[in-house]
Amino acid sequence: MTYNLVFSLDEGAEQKIFFNDEESKVIKLNDVIFYVNWSQYFESLLIHNILFTQTKYTLLGFIKINKILYSVVSQDYIKPTEKTNIDQVKKYMQSKGFTIKKKNDYVHTELGLIIEDLHEENVLVKDNTLFFIDTVIYLK
Repeated sequence: MTYNLVFSLDEGAEQKIFFNDEESKVIKLNDVIFYVNWSQYFESLLIHNILFTQTKYTLLGFIKINKILYSVVSQDYIKPTEKTNIDQVKKYMQSKGFTIKKKNDYVHTELGLIIEDLHEENVLVKDNTLFFIDTVIYLK
């Protein structure tokens, strides 16, 4: 499968992000630096897809760049219509049974989940709906 990656959107500590204009998809290359191993990363993807179905990931495959292995996932592109209000994110997460662990990080004791990095760039708002586009999830 070939993707026309028109331009790079961003690059963080753990991934390189590209935009596929033809399909309005974001393509993310992740080297799992935030995880202990690949299994933990795949658990995170699976849990993200269960909790945040509107921004689910599709695993496309793997690529090796400069001797580093990356997963390649796609996700629908979300164009925000308003700024993210962190209090709104907090209220949403609390309504789902999560409590704040520390700034932008949440824990669900009953489910044994930790979700980190829910700041303004990783939770977007479109038409008054929250879209979680870049979560870091761990089993507790």
